[in-house]
Amino acid sequence: AVIAEAKDELTRRADEEAVIAEAMDEDEQVFGDGNFALPRHLSVSAYDTGRSKLVLSHDETEEVAEVPRDFLTPFLPRQLSPEAPPLTREEALRVRDDCLRSLKDRLVERATIVQSRLDEENAALSKRQTTFQRNRDHMDPREEEEYEAFCQEAMFRIQILEQRLERHTELSLHKYAELDTRLRSDLRLAALAG
Repeated sequence: AVIAEAKDELTRRADEEAVIAEAMDEDEQVFGDGNFALPRHLSVSAYDTGRSKLVLSHDETEEVAEVPRDFLTPFLPRQLSPEAPPLTREEALRVRDDCLRSLKDRLVERATIVQSRLDEENAALSKRQTTFQRNRDHMDPREEEEYEAFCQEAMFRIQILEQRLERHTELSLHKYAELDTRLRSDLRLAALAG
């Protein structure tokens, strides 16, 4: 049982790290200005000591300049150059709607992941509580202590997940509004103003 729990925890941790990495990529793509960027020493897993040492010892001045990502490029129907005609109103509306829909889909997907984990934790706690109530008369003090410890840990995880979900909801509204503002002020979508 302990090995299964450990494997489940490792799987859950890997899933969370994947969600965090995806979120960092999304934030970088959507908010290319670096508002949500992590310091370099935090962007490498603490368990990967070889790469951590390499990242920490790497001199920041020697970095190769990367081409900045443009948050609209995936949604533009064609490459816009100074000589190219501007987007029509219909194209600009489609680009804006596609961009906002993409952000909304990612935010909803992330909220769904957190909600499903919260539901799993609540179900596991409920199952354990039911089992405890059914077997309470036949348990020794050690088993009762284990149950109490499990309940405390489960309640802690549930509280954290609820806070994550609440924070995600608040940040989602902010991110959506910020992207809408960026789209309204983007010169390539000037056809929307007219």
